Amino acid sequence: MQLKIEKIERESKVSKAGNSYESIKVIANGGRWYTGFGDDVNATWKEGETVETPVYTEEYNGKTYSKLGLPKNPTELQQINSKLDTVIAMLSAKKKEKEIEEIFNVKENDGLPF
Repeated sequence: MQLKIEKIERESKVSKAGNSYESIKVIANGGRWYTGFGDDVNATWKEGETVETPVYTEEYNGKTYSKLGLPKNPTELQQINSKLDTVIAMLSAKKKEKEIEEIFNVKENDGLPF
């Protein structure tokens, strides 16, 4: 998702386990707050920039929060990754297109827009 950064705050913190980390808070896209962990990717972000980054929402104590980065338990991403691993293995073994269609229940030109 593209975020036009209006304000950015960074804060060094210590976890309950005693590990140091950086917390990042970004106001973007018309005043919406996004929070996450500081890393090499967002270390250079500045106010006024537009950046491309993954975002997700997380519910905690009945409130919904917008988060930066990938979800902690990305079930959907794991499923996609598993399917991609299967396709890569089949292509590497030079399996036939028909076998790929059978596994994914797709026929050629089965309602695909391309």
